[in-house]
Amino acid sequence: MDVITARACARLDRLLAYAEPFLGEGTICLFLKGRTVNEELTEAAKTWSMTVERRPSVAESSGVILQLGHIRRESGSSATS
Repeated sequence: MDVITARACARLDRLLAYAEPFLGEGTICLFLKGRTVNEELTEAAKTWSMTVERRPSVAESSGVILQLGHIRRESGSSATS
């Protein structure tokens, strides 16, 4: 299984675009997100399909670790996010 991680890099939709060339069957992404996680998930859902598991961050009380799997760009979505 391949794992892609990022912390404080970019908004979720942009992170997924960065990760896209490396996504394969079974790849998961672990992205550390902050207070805007719900907004970012809503925005990303316009372009991306994925499973989402949330895990609390032990380092930051307002943080969350997103575990994303089965990630794919929705058909008809532009590859220039």
